[in-house]
Amino acid sequence: MEKSEADQQFELELYWCIQQLENTLVTKKMNPKQAQDVTQSLKVLKSQKAPLVKKRQLMRMTFGDYRAKMLEEQKKFSKAYHRAEISIASPNKNSRYLRKKSAFVKVRSIRNNEGEEEPHIEANQRDFAYNPSDNSFRFNFSDTETK
Repeated sequence: MEKSEADQQFELELYWCIQQLENTLVTKKMNPKQAQDVTQSLKVLKSQKAPLVKKRQLMRMTFGDYRAKMLEEQKKFSKAYHRAEISIASPNKNSRYLRKKSAFVKVRSIRNNEGEEEPHIEANQRDFAYNPSDNSFRFNFSDTETK
């Protein structure tokens, strides 16, 4: 049995309201009466036996125009996602990435005192030398037990 589009939309709205109430319980400091009201609302919204009309009424009383709030939140997250997508897609124009011996080195231009641009290597692989350890360090644990 397939769910109709209206049923799917209601489920989406219901889950949004439940999530908002759970976040309220976790993040806000409330007096015991407010916490009890929020928990009771959650119990009704999560109940399988509660009628749909009662759930819608509770959602409207608790959040007001919850559909508008959902759209506002969706727009906010889509804008943030779009900004993050743009910042990832457009690299810094003053930086170049070179590969040297399977290590990435970031090179950027820096102006010296005379105003000339000089390349500057941030991760200098030439100065790094690996020296193997002789593993001479040992913990001094005694084998005898003290009784």
